[in-house]
Amino acid sequence: MDRPHYRTDTGNAQGGDFYSSGQKMLGPQSGPNAITLEEAITLFRNLPGNPMLLVKTSQYGKHPGAFYAKAFVSKGADRNELIRVMNNNQLEGRYSARQAWIL
Repeated sequence: MDRPHYRTDTGNAQGGDFYSSGQKMLGPQSGPNAITLEEAITLFRNLPGNPMLLVKTSQYGKHPGAFYAKAFVSKGADRNELIRVMNNNQLEGRYSARQAWIL
């Protein structure tokens, strides 16, 4: 796919990450019910609240990994701040098992 992407994430929802607040799981990225990146993008674009970040988490153990919509404009997310956070996290090597796209 010809979309610029990151090898990081904003943080963990369980850790209180602002951009993960209200995250929406779009579907698993592996297993019998897996969805493709293209399907995740279609679902992402049809969500209310204007999400800006699509994240793909990794499969580990019995967890299949999933696609998530994060950074909702309706919850106060700012595009410039999101880009800053993503760039900083990627430079620091944080959450490198994840892939993300700002859409």
